[in-house]
Amino acid sequence: MYPGNPENKDKQMEWEQVTSHYKGTRVVVLGSTGFIGIWLARKLCSMGAKVYLFHRDAERARRLYSAFEVDGEYIEADLLEAGTVEQAIHDIRPAVTFNLAGYGVNPEENNKEIAHALNVRLVERLADCLETARDRSWQAQALVHTGSGFEYGAIGGDLDEESIPDPTSLYATTKLKGTKALVNSCNRTALPALIARPFTVYGPGESSHRLLPSLMKGAQEGGTIQLSSGVQKRDFIYVEDVVEGIIRLAVSSAPPGTVVNLASGVLMTVRQFVEAAATVLGITEGQLQFSSISTRVVEMEHLPVNINRLQSMTDWTPSTSVQDGVRRTLMFFQSHKNTSRE
Repeated sequence: MYPGNPENKDKQMEWEQVTSHYKGTRVVVLGSTGFIGIWLARKLCSMGAKVYLFHRDAERARRLYSAFEVDGEYIEADLLEAGTVEQAIHDIRPAVTFNLAGYGVNPEENNKEIAHALNVRLVERLADCLETARDRSWQAQALVHTGSGFEYGAIGGDLDEESIPDPTSLYATTKLKGTKALVNSCNRTALPALIARPFTVYGPGESSHRLLPSLMKGAQEGGTIQLSSGVQKRDFIYVEDVVEGIIRLAVSSAPPGTVVNLASGVLMTVRQFVEAAATVLGITEGQLQFSSISTRVVEMEHLPVNINRLQSMTDWTPSTSVQDGVRRTLMFFQSHKNTSRE
């Protein structure tokens, strides 16, 4: 069970201590049909938590939950409609609420009003609601809100959580406003809540326009794959590592309003990621057409992401390599051939 290294046994025992907190515990997941949200819901269900899954489109949600083997209690609710979510949370009285709802990460999502309502106002509403509607016997975080590494924007340098962000897009700007709103609420009320900032997340269930799904499509169809120059550097983190980090942070004793980078701490160029993925996917060098498309204007330039706070709070570091992450993504889809997030 713990081959090769006695440390594997220690790590397994330590993870079991973390998961024991969730068994039978009422948790709410907002954004449960999103990329990270569906994986968080899957993991929480497998840990024996009582998971309440909020969604807007019941038919689509049930298809996704079935495909990703998510078995929770389904709650149909429009997150933009004030009072709907709040009433459900008052009825549930969850120990912890995970907010993974967001708008704007897809380039086609550019409505300013919806971005503010979902990325800012919803966070304020959740903080207000959870002041009274939560299980106070839970001794850790009442709310874990996911921000975004894009909040840092164009500042460069060593991105630690005390850096002053300079966001460059509608998505990043409104996500930062949501972060600030929650920090202000925590300062005012001492609500036990924190903000996790994931960086470049990849894995099964990504939107089709993103890098890895494009590579997998190219591998399946053959032919050339159009790519940027690939010189831009990113911190790539596998989705199940992000989920584990969120789960660990929720049982931490972080002060109210703490912001935590959720990243691997290792930078690699997009070209390095593509070449590592190509090795796993069986893509030939000739198929990779670097510099055939332009690099996006909103690309970030920075040093390795500082994850000291994550490590000190969780005694854990994300460890899935890119090749292992791509391999696990491929294996997931090979065993779930009808899985699609559309």
